[in-house]
Amino acid sequence: AGFLRDCREWIHAFELNGTRPWRENAAAIALAQAHGLPTISGGDRHACEPAACLNLTNARSFPEFAAEIRRGSSVLLFMPQYREPLGLRFLEEMGIPEIAAVTGLPLGTVKSHLYRALNTVRSRHNAPRKETL
Repeated sequence: AGFLRDCREWIHAFELNGTRPWRENAAAIALAQAHGLPTISGGDRHACEPAACLNLTNARSFPEFAAEIRRGSSVLLFMPQYREPLGLRFLEEMGIPEIAAVTGLPLGTVKSHLYRALNTVRSRHNAPRKETL
């Protein structure tokens, strides 16, 4: 708490990351809410894989971008490898084995892509985790 208090002017948002366990993202959401800060998507698996999503902006500076995030006016764009399984799961109501068959992805990859995409959606809306895949 002391660090957050002392460095508040330099902390613009809390990053949520689909590669982290949900409990860590939930803790970041709680901290963000406690300090009146927004949450943003993040993490690119250290350049091994693209991020689950991108925040699109017309901001000309980081403070302007942070203000957009705080207002909730940045556009969230899912990358194709996450968008397709998410759409098949929730729009087409397919099971995970069906998604794997349709996309040609291994079952574990489908699960991880859904997990990361759902973490991003939940974090964007500060929603608690309600169900498993």
